[in-house]
Amino acid sequence: MHLALAFCLLIQTPEPPKEETTLKVPLVEQATLGGQIRIRGEYKDPADYRLPGTNGRPASESVHDGDEYLLLRIRLNLDVDILKDLKASVQLQDSRMFGEEGSVLTDLESTDVHQGWVRMSNLFEQPVALQLGRMELPTLGDGRLISPGDWHNVGRTWDGLSATWTPEGFWVHGFATLLSEDAGTDGRDQYFYGLYGSYRGVEKHEIDAYVFVRDFRNKPATGEDGITGDISDFTAGVRMKGAIAGFDYTGEIDLQRGDFANDRETAMAIALLAGYTFDIAWKPRLGVEVTRASGDDDPVDGDHGTFDPLFPFAHYFHGFFDLVGWRNVRTMMVSVRVQPSEWLAAQLDAHVFTLDEKKDAWYGITGATRRDATGSSPGGVGKELDLSGKIKCNDRMDISLGLSVFQAGRFVEETGPSPDGIWGWLQTSVKF
Repeated sequence: MHLALAFCLLIQTPEPPKEETTLKVPLVEQATLGGQIRIRGEYKDPADYRLPGTNGRPASESVHDGDEYLLLRIRLNLDVDILKDLKASVQLQDSRMFGEEGSVLTDLESTDVHQGWVRMSNLFEQPVALQLGRMELPTLGDGRLISPGDWHNVGRTWDGLSATWTPEGFWVHGFATLLSEDAGTDGRDQYFYGLYGSYRGVEKHEIDAYVFVRDFRNKPATGEDGITGDISDFTAGVRMKGAIAGFDYTGEIDLQRGDFANDRETAMAIALLAGYTFDIAWKPRLGVEVTRASGDDDPVDGDHGTFDPLFPFAHYFHGFFDLVGWRNVRTMMVSVRVQPSEWLAAQLDAHVFTLDEKKDAWYGITGATRRDATGSSPGGVGKELDLSGKIKCNDRMDISLGLSVFQAGRFVEETGPSPDGIWGWLQTSVKF
């Protein structure tokens, strides 16, 4: 932390006048070139709590293995204002891990079009915008269900169509996307749709309602009878968020219904958060959060009860170690955040994780980690302590870093090797 502070202090200079990097291009009103270079180093020990030979982990590995790596992400974007209400954007991205080529004399094709879209605004002289192409969907609500997932070294984009309507006091966003195109002709595609509405007519408050629909026709699910099948379901929810006189609160509840292979799906999730920011030096905020995401109480009854958080910003909510996803879990967090200056902030989070249903699995952010189908193991997954900080060097550069410690609970101890974990990271991001 001290080294990062010293580095930022060395490079801090008075901000130059802000000027857009514009280009003169024929037949367009304005073209703007920009980008980002982000570098992050991570160390995890253990690197994975999955038991070797289960849930996709090679049998040759060990639960006691640690790992360290350095990630690089480069983005280059060109935004073009073709007409007053017609805009196009292209963003190229190269994402890689240092050393993955195996030799400095080789190269990997890690570059792709991250975004490429056209947007038309003020359609029919109304506050309506239509966007078509490959795009990042906006973070909807707090990002518990839909987020671009910026922490990931690639990030998340969708191919499709979106529309935004912004009458006074409201914000409404809808989208229709194609996630996976079947190479054959039998229509085994994956579609994802959503409609999100927010009332913002009361200052510092948001009242939201939404529904998301999955139509996955390529048999991505395995039912309790062991047969693979499609997913056809919806997730509906409401959310309220506000702040008044130093207090802030957020409440969100979701219901998930549909078909999961041959199983009938019924699942739910709830998140409640409250905090208070003291009007003193360093602006300390004390917060508490409790959440629940349902699990499956019987692995053979043909009813799928495990909540699926869709496409969340999972890294942010349930510990930076990324050991716990929002499914079959009950969590509690106490958080303290301080901001000594405009360019420095730090936060300490303490988490407790417990299984919602003991016969269901412990899920990480990418899938099942461990399972005791008998339900005889205790439900305590563990405790985690996260210390993180962010240093804003200037408007173009920031440095963030963190350290997390995980103490394994009784469920982990009774299902296999259960070493306590440590994870640290250091990231710098430069925008131009």
